[in-house]
Amino acid sequence: MGEEGPDLRMQAGSGLFHYTGPEANFYQDYGAFFRPLDHVLGVFTPNDAWTLENQRVSNLSMSLDGRLGALTRRFSPENAHVKLGLLYFDVLWFGGGVVYSDFHGGRNFEGDNEDGWTGYIDVAVRGLLRITDTIYVSAVADLMYLPFENELALRFGNHNVPAVFFRINYGESFGPWDFLLYSEFRGVPGLDFYADADSPAIDRAGRYYFGFNNVRTNEFQSDEQAYFSNRLGFKATRPVFDEQWRLGLEMDHTDFWRTFGFEEHRKREHAAIWLGYEGSVLPFAPHLTYDIFSMDGYDSIWHRAYLRLNGRLTENLHWTGMGGYRFTTGTTAEANRFIWDVGLDHTLTKNTRQFLNVGENFFNNEFLPETRTARYARYTLEQRIDKTFAIRAFAQYSDREQLNDELELRDRWGIGMSLIYQPLDFTSVRGTLMYESIEKSGDFGDVDRWLYRLELQQQLGFRLTGRIFYQYEDRQGLNNDFKEHLTGLSMRRYF
Repeated sequence: MGEEGPDLRMQAGSGLFHYTGPEANFYQDYGAFFRPLDHVLGVFTPNDAWTLENQRVSNLSMSLDGRLGALTRRFSPENAHVKLGLLYFDVLWFGGGVVYSDFHGGRNFEGDNEDGWTGYIDVAVRGLLRITDTIYVSAVADLMYLPFENELALRFGNHNVPAVFFRINYGESFGPWDFLLYSEFRGVPGLDFYADADSPAIDRAGRYYFGFNNVRTNEFQSDEQAYFSNRLGFKATRPVFDEQWRLGLEMDHTDFWRTFGFEEHRKREHAAIWLGYEGSVLPFAPHLTYDIFSMDGYDSIWHRAYLRLNGRLTENLHWTGMGGYRFTTGTTAEANRFIWDVGLDHTLTKNTRQFLNVGENFFNNEFLPETRTARYARYTLEQRIDKTFAIRAFAQYSDREQLNDELELRDRWGIGMSLIYQPLDFTSVRGTLMYESIEKSGDFGDVDRWLYRLELQQQLGFRLTGRIFYQYEDRQGLNNDFKEHLTGLSMRRYF
């Protein structure tokens, strides 16, 4: 749940800053106990990490970074609305809204399958328990009243997914060579500390509903699910050619597991040799790489060789380019093709900017030994007509996407445009048009989708924002054709 409103830009610095007196608090008086505890628990707060280096082994370092999903440093106790000893409570926002849906199509929704009106009134409260001078146990509760059903819905959480990262590095130099050995462990446990505290209830109109359902889990976030990986690697680099270039050798082995029992073990092997330019003579920095991947202990191997360039063509045109070839050997099916990528960032005038990214490449999953290949193109144009009116348009296309060459072929393309009008400092009118087409192989079926949306957002007062919108969606495909008119109004006051 976000803790900041859309008018955050109004909260500009005024040159006046709150000053906290020098009086020591309870945690500072007993700093001998709480200061080490603060350092240890800080590892499990967002944006903090713990790094250990030893003077006796100067080339060895260890880093630990984690999130429990319940600890935070981002809180100032003097700004709390309610203070009860070590407990603090904040009202984050108060708001409400209604929508009307006119839905025509297959109705296979959870709960009420009727369209029509639905609405809500909600308040979000954050509670914190102070455990050190700067660390708090934090939980956000969103209490929502559904007037059309006369029910209350309650959900806890703070959108801070638990995770852990641990890395050990050992580096050494022999002559011109720099060596690095490392082990890198990553985990997404999927824990949800608030799963049993919810009180679910929903009020539906067409495809949309307010409230909270009784399902908090998905494929990647579940108390019974977890994803772990450990990469053991080696790198060696040295300067070459009058120290204008650097030669690198790499090799790593990655293990993957699922669940807390470390089941479904899989692996990926990788090795590479590369040569990169580090001088200042060439206008573009060439980087030549040859690497190999294997998911089955080198019974089958994916090879990739490519050259990457990066630099400025002109003062206002920056580009990146890559070109090479990919091929397979061993027991895997033949998948030989060119790979390439071109990216352009072009500032035409002070009011016009365009972006282009086009290419064909393959991408590895961070937590699974899976590879997705895709050919893609995307063009974006941003044009400001004057200080109140701007246009943003895009067109994109991709095809031949698949996982580990299991030949799930898919063509997908879309176009869209947004018109943004800001007649006043805190008034924004946005119109959006988008079309999307997806063509899949086998029994997956095709999808065509049109979306039209008009929205007005207005700041009504200090930290009070109102929004009204109309949306029309026309979707055909996958045995789920529908058309829907949707109108909505909402207001929210942030504190």
